[in-house]
Amino acid sequence: MQQEQTSQEFQLTYKTDDINMIGGIYYFVEDFSQDAIIELPFIGAIAFGDSTFAGRFLSPSETDAIAAFFQLDYQFSEKLNLTAGIRYSEDTKKIDRLTTFSFSGTVVQTALNSKDEASFDAVTPKFGLNYNIDDDMMIYANITRGFKSGGFNFSDANRAFDPEYLWAYEAGLKADWLDGRFRSNFSTFYYDYTDLQVQAFVLADATQGTGVAIFNAADADVSGIEMELTAKPTEDLTITFSGTYLDATYKEFLTARDNGPSAGIPVDVKGNRLNSAPELAYSFTAQYEKEVGDNVVATLRGEYSWR
Repeated sequence: MQQEQTSQEFQLTYKTDDINMIGGIYYFVEDFSQDAIIELPFIGAIAFGDSTFAGRFLSPSETDAIAAFFQLDYQFSEKLNLTAGIRYSEDTKKIDRLTTFSFSGTVVQTALNSKDEASFDAVTPKFGLNYNIDDDMMIYANITRGFKSGGFNFSDANRAFDPEYLWAYEAGLKADWLDGRFRSNFSTFYYDYTDLQVQAFVLADATQGTGVAIFNAADADVSGIEMELTAKPTEDLTITFSGTYLDATYKEFLTARDNGPSAGIPVDVKGNRLNSAPELAYSFTAQYEKEVGDNVVATLRGEYSWR
């Protein structure tokens, strides 16, 4: 397996007392080459009477990405700040798959030979407001659109999967108390996914092969609350607590997984929770630091987390 990549970004900035602007372009190119040979002597001996049976999987790919972006931060007053930005992204991806099976190094079957190319683009804006209630307390609200490029499945003949899009809404409060000895951060958020990319087992049909592949679920909703509390009872002791509550479900997701005796019948998992999205997670950390000599600090730290 070999991978090479090159990236370059150019920025132009402008700043005054009330305005901070940045714009630029970004370019990225990647060449990825995979040449895997898997020897299958047991299968070859049982099925074909030849232990030299092996499979070779070639899947070189290329990615070209370019983006242009602009962001403005405007200070309405000492307390109120506006952020507005926009980005245009365009990705072009190519893949050349070749899967062969051989006996004693001689190819006897070509199982997959396909070339694909696809382009994906998106416009992703961002809007935000920050308001400083005083020197120790700030409230904020953001609206952002996200984009995750589409692509191809390396080891399967499945067609390209589409980009994933996200509208993210977040609001929160950040505050310091007791002369900075206690800090509290609270946020609430809502994520609206379209064409969410998921990895799942699919069965063969006229357009795709059987196997594990990435493809697009229709939609998903994620909402939740996060908080982080930090306390310094003394200069040497720091205690933190963080917690998250998530309500993360598929709004629509029709899979092609095996459904027991009715193999191949799609299964509607609308309302199921997203993978790796626990409803509740929290953690505690305590750290004690003490200088025990010139430029020598001893640290005692304990952590506990649950999800």
